[in-house]
Amino acid sequence: MALTSVDFDKLIVDTMDLVTAYNISDGSLYFMLDQLKDGSIENGSETVYGTGKAGVRLSALNRNKSAKATVNNGYVVASAFAAQVGATIEDASAENKIAVPDVAFITLTDATKATLPYAASGTVGAEFPYIYKAREDKTQGEKYAIAAAASATEFKYTAGTKEITLPTGVFQVGDVVIVPYNREVTVGKKITNKADQFSKTARVVIDCTCRDICDMSKVYHGVFVFPKANLDGNFSMAFGSEPMAHSIAIEALQDVCSVNKELYSFYIA
Repeated sequence: MALTSVDFDKLIVDTMDLVTAYNISDGSLYFMLDQLKDGSIENGSETVYGTGKAGVRLSALNRNKSAKATVNNGYVVASAFAAQVGATIEDASAENKIAVPDVAFITLTDATKATLPYAASGTVGAEFPYIYKAREDKTQGEKYAIAAAASATEFKYTAGTKEITLPTGVFQVGDVVIVPYNREVTVGKKITNKADQFSKTARVVIDCTCRDICDMSKVYHGVFVFPKANLDGNFSMAFGSEPMAHSIAIEALQDVCSVNKELYSFYIA
């Protein structure tokens, strides 16, 4: 049966299905959130009261209308995270190697040397400052500094072979040496949250599934469109028994270049 009308007074907004954010200038897509656990759209305004004798309220004038949307996605989306912190995603490649912090726990099969799983990055001869002899609980114990040659208190690292020449007379076979170092990767991404860069402003579209309250089989496509919205840079990343959800909030901004002062529009299609 063809759809001939939609009754807005009897409309159920069933699910929030997709959030997309676009660059306002060129229309390019910043990010998509497609596994929305929950969300909300809040509306507000400030009320200024005119008062009379003894503070009696005589009039109420509304000012500063506002709208805000908040969603929680089921997993982290790197492009959305970058937009929230105002960053550009840096891709690792053979031409643009990215140094990633790592910690190696190496069980010794030789009391005089150990081999890192990956090559350490950094200035030759000073790739990483210290190694540590692990205690029984595998926490760091005595530390030893890097040097040009191994001694009773220092170690040497050979970049070409990834080999650490251990301090003399210190370690035994079966001991664990802890090595905090940086390794370079050619495949991966880096997002940097810089103090002088802030969240982006975007055109945000929220797609919803809507249903007729009298006939649930009638399914409509609902769309909330925020022509100009600030991606809120205040957010938390909560870790627990469940995988971390990605929380993102947007605040509608009035476009001073717009004629109709639109905060957002709700479409039914």
